[in-house]
Amino acid sequence: MPYRTSNHFCKEIDKEITIDKDTCPHCKMPIQKWCLSTVENWSLYARKTGFKPYGPHRQLLDRLFSQYWEDCSACGGIGIIDNTKTSNSKWIECTKCNEDGGKWIGTEEEWDKLVYEVVSAYPDSIVSSKKNTDNKIG
Repeated sequence: MPYRTSNHFCKEIDKEITIDKDTCPHCKMPIQKWCLSTVENWSLYARKTGFKPYGPHRQLLDRLFSQYWEDCSACGGIGIIDNTKTSNSKWIECTKCNEDGGKWIGTEEEWDKLVYEVVSAYPDSIVSSKKNTDNKIG
C-alpha cells in the first residue's frame, strides 16, 4: 500500500532530500508525496523493464535502461498521484503514464539491443518475452 512521505530523491544532485514544497528546487520535478513499498517498487520495475527487479543483471540493465527512460512529470516516476477527484482513496493510478511511472523514449532497435545484451549476459533475468505496444516487454 502506498504511503505518504516528504522525502525526494533528486537525480540532479544525486541524493535524497526532505522537501516541504510542491516541486524540487534542483530538478524541478513535482514532489510526489507518495512512496511505494518494496514489493510495489519491484512490481513497478518489472512492469517498466520486463526484467526481474533484483539479481546480478541490475547494474547492467539499470545503466542501459536509464538512458532511454523518461520519468512521468505527473507522478514523478512512481505511477500514482494524489486523488483529487473522489474521497474513496487518497491516491489513484496515474493516467498520464498508465501507471508505469514514465515511458520508453528509445527506438525499437535500441530496445532490442538492450534486451539482447542483458539476456545474453543474464539469461534468467527476463520476466516475459512478449513486447506490448509501449515498446516494452510485458
